Amino acid sequence: MTSPEQPRERAGLLRRERRWLCGSLRRRGVFCEETRANFLLVRLGDSSEAARFRAFCAARNVLVRDRSSCPGLEGAVRITVGERRQNSALLDCLDGFHGAGNPPLEREEER
Repeated sequence: MTSPEQPRERAGLLRRERRWLCGSLRRRGVFCEETRANFLLVRLGDSSEAARFRAFCAARNVLVRDRSSCPGLEGAVRITVGERRQNSALLDCLDGFHGAGNPPLEREEER
């Protein structure tokens, strides 16, 4: 049985991880929209960039959702906030994506 504290502890962990992940993205110069949900919305250059990034992540067993088909979200991916190891794996994908000769993602100052 789940104790009453467990959902609160999980919510606190997700809040801390969301702040950490968004800060880590921003330190890399990547624009992310803060939310109160368990995900972040990251804007990439365009829809094709979002598709390439999603495929790059998927090949490394990191799942992100390409939201480019939604009006107003062209070039955006949704990143679910997880535990630190999962969030670190996403950041490793981001770093590898840039290192693989892909153009940088949309930078915060470009927004």
